[in-house]
Amino acid sequence: MRKSIGDLLGKHWDRLTTYSSAQRLSKFALVLLFALDLFVLGMLFNGMHDVSDRIPVPQLGISSECENMTTGFQKMDPRERASSIRRYVTAKSAADLRQELGMYEDQPLLPLCAQVHDKLFAYIGNPALGDLYRQLDRTNEKISSQQAEIRSLQSSYDSALLEKVAGQKREDSILPAEADKIKGKIAHIDATLQDLHAQENRLQQSIEQHALIVDYAGFIDQLHYPAAFEQEHLRYAHLVYWYPVKVLLAEVAFLLPLLLLALLWNGKVLKSQNNTQVLMSSHLILVCLVPIFARTVYFFYELLPHQLIANLIAWMNQLNLGFLWRYVAIAGSIGVCLLLIVIAQKTVFSPARTRAIRLRKLLCRTCGEKLQSIDQTCCEFCGVRQTEHCTHCGKPQRSLANFCRHCGTANAAPH
Repeated sequence: MRKSIGDLLGKHWDRLTTYSSAQRLSKFALVLLFALDLFVLGMLFNGMHDVSDRIPVPQLGISSECENMTTGFQKMDPRERASSIRRYVTAKSAADLRQELGMYEDQPLLPLCAQVHDKLFAYIGNPALGDLYRQLDRTNEKISSQQAEIRSLQSSYDSALLEKVAGQKREDSILPAEADKIKGKIAHIDATLQDLHAQENRLQQSIEQHALIVDYAGFIDQLHYPAAFEQEHLRYAHLVYWYPVKVLLAEVAFLLPLLLLALLWNGKVLKSQNNTQVLMSSHLILVCLVPIFARTVYFFYELLPHQLIANLIAWMNQLNLGFLWRYVAIAGSIGVCLLLIVIAQKTVFSPARTRAIRLRKLLCRTCGEKLQSIDQTCCEFCGVRQTEHCTHCGKPQRSLANFCRHCGTANAAPH
């Protein structure tokens, strides 16, 4: 098994780097050929990206504003409901409001959410309710101003009172008024504040009981949005689950015809022994396989962490065993590394490949140290014998050699 994999890879590598069985490509030709591979590879990845863009990305038909103004609206108290309607009433235009809320016109929405948006956008610029909001704002500004003045006067009053207790003369004081006068002014502002707070409460109550807000609350009560929202979330989850599969199938469908053409081309020119076309078709097969392999690996990476691993971690957290997933991650990484090592040992570092490299570079067949000559009998470092006698002509040959260099007789694998 190991030998067959190594021989197969070696055979394909020879196809990629040789023009014929007796002529290797020059470095210039290799660089030019691999540059062409990179160009074609880039075009393939761009094509895969274009194909994946044609697959519609799943979108939830429930906007955040729709959910907030239905499910959220039902949970609000009267003051919060009035505040949530305010931004629609006081908006300058529908375009400005859409931009503020992060909404776009071509967003696919449930018919129910479209009704909610139409209802709310119809409130833009309502004169009666808008005037109530503006009056409430002015009243709140007055209250804030009066409260700030009271705090300033209170500080002056405390200092004046201390001066009076200490017997300081009026002409020596740096305060603008005596303590008694400040106290009277504070009492007057307190009375004004009480009137302003009463006015604020009346305005707030008028807003909360306004026909427009009452009408919207009744509109929401009649909507059967919980069932519709649940069904939409299920539909969205289904689309999200199958979206990576659709993208993978579309990208493979884009690559598969080119790969099949390359395989047919390669099989045809191998029979006719057309060295140039064998070389080009072999590279095209390799270039087609790279994105297919990369996309398949990414598909499983995207599918497993977001589905299986996420569910596994959630289940372990429910059992208060969340720390165990780290052990699972360590065991998984060790398993992947061992798999990669086994694959590398069976392919890149296979005995057949190691034998060919040591034969070509005149290295010891056991320890890999450099030999002095092709006729050297034993290794100077490990002492292992390096030559054997040919079974056909009897002349010495290297133990690693596939064929006798004197008569061409096939040699067995080294012991």
